[in-house]
Amino acid sequence: MQRTIRAKYRNGHIVPAEPLDMEEGKELLLTVEEPTHDNEDAEDSALARAIAEGLESAPVDRKEIVGILQSPDEA
Repeated sequence: MQRTIRAKYRNGHIVPAEPLDMEEGKELLLTVEEPTHDNEDAEDSALARAIAEGLESAPVDRKEIVGILQSPDEA
C-alpha cells in the first residue's frame, strides 16, 4: 500500500503529523520529499478548483478555502 503523509524531522526522528494506524514496529520504505512553496500553491489551487467544480450552487473563493486549510484545527 502506498500513501503520502506529512511529517516533521525532530531530534533525529521522523514524526508523523497524524496517527498512522499501523502495527507498532512495522518496517516502512520511506521516500523523503521536501515541500516547496510552489508545490503547496499548486496543491492549494488544484484543491480549490476541485471543490469549486463539485459545488453546483455557488462559486467558492480560492482564498477562503486556502485560509481554512492553513488555519489550525479548533477542535
